[in-house]
Amino acid sequence: MKIDKNIPIPERSLKQGSKYKFLHDLEIMDSFWVETTAQACQVQSYAHRTTNIRLTQRADGTGRRLWRVK
Repeated sequence: MKIDKNIPIPERSLKQGSKYKFLHDLEIMDSFWVETTAQACQVQSYAHRTTNIRLTQRADGTGRRLWRVK
């Protein structure tokens, strides 16, 4: 095995490869619907952990609707 030195680590892109990349296209007060509370919590948690995007969620029919608020 050859050891390489001084190879920089590439910058991480949040938009590339994420299943939630659509979050970056949301404007404030845009919303989207998901089927379960668990899905809503996963998306909301991801947005809070990895971006400056803040979401709020409410029950909507048989699912949950999330709005971008920041």
